[in-house]
Amino acid sequence: MLVVTTGVNDMKVMLIDDDPECLECLSNALCLNDFEVCTFRSPRQGIAAYNPETINAVICDYHLPAMRGTDVLKSIHSLNPHAPFIIISGDPDQNT
Repeated sequence: MLVVTTGVNDMKVMLIDDDPECLECLSNALCLNDFEVCTFRSPRQGIAAYNPETINAVICDYHLPAMRGTDVLKSIHSLNPHAPFIIISGDPDQNT
């Protein structure tokens, strides 16, 4: 896990993606907008680290090695049904 803190915004976003370049790009973009970011390449580690008291939103890749982003969504929503959750994908297939 990598945590990047800018200290200006009280919003903490969890990023889950197995692609380190995508994690870095998204993390940098969020940090430039004053979000605190924690990143995980493993969906299981992200789920285990999720705390609804400290994480305000989750952004997760759809295609992960161990599970799909929809599985991560179900796990996070079992802990906090109202957690803001965004699923992203670089897959050009519109059915993704």
